[in-house]
Amino acid sequence: MGSLAAGLAQSGEWIILARAAQGAGAAVVFSITVAMIGAVFPKQELGRAFGIFGLVATLALGLGPFVGGLVTELISWRVIFFLNLPLVVAVVVVIAAAWREPGREGPRPRFDYGGQLALMAMLLPLVLALTQGPDWGWGSPAVIALLAVAVLATPVFVLVERRSREPLIDFEVLARPLVAGCNVVVAGAQFTKIAVIVFGALYFQERLDMTPLGAGAALLTAMALTPITGSLAGSLIDRYGNRLTTLVGASRWEASGSPGWGCSRPRTSS
Repeated sequence: MGSLAAGLAQSGEWIILARAAQGAGAAVVFSITVAMIGAVFPKQELGRAFGIFGLVATLALGLGPFVGGLVTELISWRVIFFLNLPLVVAVVVVIAAAWREPGREGPRPRFDYGGQLALMAMLLPLVLALTQGPDWGWGSPAVIALLAVAVLATPVFVLVERRSREPLIDFEVLARPLVAGCNVVVAGAQFTKIAVIVFGALYFQERLDMTPLGAGAALLTAMALTPITGSLAGSLIDRYGNRLTTLVGASRWEASGSPGWGCSRPRTSS
């Protein structure tokens, strides 16, 4: 629905709201996809499964500027959003036909609404401040107020999560060195990748006067190694484990812009 609304947008406010809906939907889809992969694949195949998942996700992000530029120049920017619709229908049909709910041990967990609200109170003002800081001024009252709210909301979020029986984020798990290290690695990889793809596209077009298609083609080089390394990394994880594969994968960020997907595989033995 967010994609359809964005394609039909008649104003800037309209498309911003539609994009917000797209973002909310994408967040749900991405997290549930990871959970579904972990639920249906046996442990000895999880590395390869997550490797393929990472490959598809990274290729989609890398091809986005190129496909978007091509469609914008040949047809219309609206088609970029309409392209999502048949893909969503196809995914719904496949999951409806093939998905089998795995057995559940114990009662269904309760959703941590308090933790969700506290997390939003922390992240939303932080992201807004970082996004608007260059335009509003880092010393402006609005940016300072947003950053102050984010700082004050952080201990509230931690307190809410520690008191929750079924927290949104389990700090005991997050305190494990392997889990914490992997989160830092993936966060760094995603930060770098988004900077290259999003701001690279803007730089090529606004500063170098490239067309949308030319900028998209130039950014394809950032994804050149991903088809080779994506599924291969998953197989190496199954054979050699998370640590070695992730460390080797971290050394190729600059070449491929792809994170070390070894961190995506849960290994209780580690």
